[in-house]
Amino acid sequence: MSGALFDLDRLEANAREVERSQKEVELADRKSHHLQQKILTLQARRNELRTQLPQVTSQPPDLEAATKEGKKLMSALKKLRQLQEIQKLYRLTGVSVQEKTENKLMLRFDTSYNHEYVDEHYIELIRSKKQDGYQVSHHTLPAFIPLSQLEVHLETEIKVFVDTVREYLQAFVIRRGQVKMLETELAEILRSEIETSFPVDYVSMSLQSADDVPIRITLCYTDLRSAHPDKAEVSPIETPVVIDCLRGLEDKAFASVI
Repeated sequence: MSGALFDLDRLEANAREVERSQKEVELADRKSHHLQQKILTLQARRNELRTQLPQVTSQPPDLEAATKEGKKLMSALKKLRQLQEIQKLYRLTGVSVQEKTENKLMLRFDTSYNHEYVDEHYIELIRSKKQDGYQVSHHTLPAFIPLSQLEVHLETEIKVFVDTVREYLQAFVIRRGQVKMLETELAEILRSEIETSFPVDYVSMSLQSADDVPIRITLCYTDLRSAHPDKAEVSPIETPVVIDCLRGLEDKAFASVI
């Protein structure tokens, strides 16, 4: 149970860090807007003074103030961009605690592909009545993730449960992204749309090869936590032309034996 509490504390610490970053971003954004308005006001005042004093021998004090405020603005904008990058990186890799009460815990899983955020999924956990741990109450996960098998980890090791769920989600997103990439890169030789199962553990595509013989490539993934196929098959598609060609090869082979 100590391991589960440690994992929970770590998730809460991550959530607090994200919340703190968001508040800093909002504060920097408000400060930046205020400084931008102040610079516009000072610039208008400077232009007014220039019309009244054609020969200006020294820099107006207001302009000096505007320069100082401008430097502060640039510093605030730089910090804003840094915080936005931190948030983006967190969304690409993070699992966070969205809500926590005495008897309920809401987890959020962010997924990404090719360094871009894709979507999020949620799991609501409630205190287990039989064990000193948690059980799944509601979730938005794909149906192929075996939650009933993974729930056993919620009794002692939340980290194992969280890490395993994320592996399933991330591998699913990567497989789906790879199929979309193939559809784009192979568009000129694809004979039809790429066929996939819902978990994208089965992928089949029909291609026109360089010698005009249509082929079918099939990819199979036995481990749904993996983004690499365990089995790949390449076979010719039986069109009338291919069938005639195969029969010709068979006849030649038979004749050589005789």
